[in-house]
Amino acid sequence: MRKRKGRHTINNIANTALQHKLSRYVDTNSSVVNNGIYGAATSNTLMTATNLAAEFRPYYEVKSNYMIWYDYAVIKLNHLFESMDHIGLTQKLDADASLRLWLNCGTVNVTVGSAGTPANMTYNITPANNTFSNTCPSLVNYEASNRIVPTATTAIVAGVYVARPPVTNFAGMNLFLANAAHPLQNCRLYYSQIQMEPQHAITYNNSNTNKKVIYRTFVTNNYPSVAAGGNFNQLINSGIVHHTGVLIVPFLGVQ
Repeated sequence: MRKRKGRHTINNIANTALQHKLSRYVDTNSSVVNNGIYGAATSNTLMTATNLAAEFRPYYEVKSNYMIWYDYAVIKLNHLFESMDHIGLTQKLDADASLRLWLNCGTVNVTVGSAGTPANMTYNITPANNTFSNTCPSLVNYEASNRIVPTATTAIVAGVYVARPPVTNFAGMNLFLANAAHPLQNCRLYYSQIQMEPQHAITYNNSNTNKKVIYRTFVTNNYPSVAAGGNFNQLINSGIVHHTGVLIVPFLGVQ
């Protein structure tokens, strides 16, 4: 066998991480000629946006000239409460607990420089044009072939919201006018139902009369305006006993 050596020319480079994120969403805005399986109801349509929403599948659409991505999050309770991961099977559970989640939602205004020249396009984000807390979870990406963002674009306004966008006022853009609303307007709690055979249920109950349930509390603190290169000394909390660990997450300030 002989091995052949050759040269390969790469014309286009794809960001695989970005491609993996986008692959979650079904594009319902493409015409029948482009894909013909998602979108408006036609003879070739496999699923419409209504069908996708009924099945809780993420999808993308253009509505009133606004680009909208709908997504869903599945959060397992044992990832939030260690007690749920160790409690095991029970016939009756009487629990009184509250779950409060803080989601980083907001709006960002990206100023586009050198409009009309894609090769020299620049992005600018200032603290005044960002309502997210500490960090912006939204990825604003420019597509150089001008199929997504027109070359005359001077600002890009984007946001991450729960249920529906609020009234915004960045670069003259009000995302509330998109009339976008998530198909699922509330949270749902799912639990599995398991029916055991009587002989196995008796054995299981007798061997699991006492259960050790672990419950841990998370306490967070935010200390802003820490001088660069300086010393910082702060008492976090003196009333916590048997602490498991301390997680320090630094955030870089914008000058």
